[in-house]
Amino acid sequence: MTQNLKEEQQEITAAELEKILKEKGIAVKADTIKEALPKIESAIEHGNKLKKKAEDIQKLILPSITKQNRIAKAVYDARKQGELLGLKLNSFPEIQRALEGLQDGFYLIGADTNMGKSALSHNLCLDVLRSNPDAIALYFSLDDSAEDILTRMRANIAEVEINQVKAPWKPGNKVALDKAYKTLDDLENRLFILDQEQVATFENLTHFMEEAIVKNKGKKLVVFIDAILNLDVEEDPLKKTIRELNITRANKLKALVKKYSLPLICTVELKKRKDNDERPTLGDIMETGKYAYNANVVMLLHATAVDMTVEETKVELIFAKNKLSHFKGSLALTFYRKRARIEEQTYDTRPIGKL
Repeated sequence: MTQNLKEEQQEITAAELEKILKEKGIAVKADTIKEALPKIESAIEHGNKLKKKAEDIQKLILPSITKQNRIAKAVYDARKQGELLGLKLNSFPEIQRALEGLQDGFYLIGADTNMGKSALSHNLCLDVLRSNPDAIALYFSLDDSAEDILTRMRANIAEVEINQVKAPWKPGNKVALDKAYKTLDDLENRLFILDQEQVATFENLTHFMEEAIVKNKGKKLVVFIDAILNLDVEEDPLKKTIRELNITRANKLKALVKKYSLPLICTVELKKRKDNDERPTLGDIMETGKYAYNANVVMLLHATAVDMTVEETKVELIFAKNKLSHFKGSLALTFYRKRARIEEQTYDTRPIGKL
């Protein structure tokens, strides 16, 4: 009976449509209209779905812009006058001032071999943790072992030579080394160092990041990746060129920063240049310019006439790109190679640039 009623209603509708069309001078039989009605209804239903989808998309876009605007205003209203935009760097006040604090973003540290890029990376890592009690750090070492990085951190904190950490022979170093061990013990559950044995792929790296975020709610995560060119992006190397793999890697790193809203500091090798005394530029970053393009900040370490036998090396930290603050130029650092320690030069002795 229901089916007959539906057919009757359809016939009436078709007949009414035939009458209306005839009045308009269009001759169409009711049977033809009846056959076409399901297609017309289907087209109307499809159109309504498209309209709803468009409305849903509009709802997603407009509220998100409003929400972001409100969040930004709330952060601005809560910020105290003169407060940094990012995390403190108490041991690197000039870098802190140049960046206005370590803000969320993709940072690249580029340098020639043995020029201190890894040292600067783990020096910054220690400083972030000691300057910001609510910060945690993941340090991915894709070149050296985790134990090697810890040994350098101990040497840095104790201000003794790396080999004396491994086999101490100076009695006077014991107090300093005990302090270094105590400092690192105090960073338990805040500092996590992983090497290539634990982080073979980009998927592994992302897993550890998500685990750290879940287990440390309310803490600010900072991620360091030393030697990013060694990070496997799970693409078939036989089907991809080195350039294509690096573009994929650079895009994934940028996406991490956007997804998790955190500072990501990576080190990368520079190309061999005819004259290493010449100051490096963005074009000297290995393999592809995509890293420099995606990065918010690119810092390049440079020194002239480097003598590997000398303990102190004066190094220029060039801000080749900086989209997070107004600062352009360079700063002067001292690299204490045997102690894996980097310090800023004072205003009185700094020959390179000013803030």
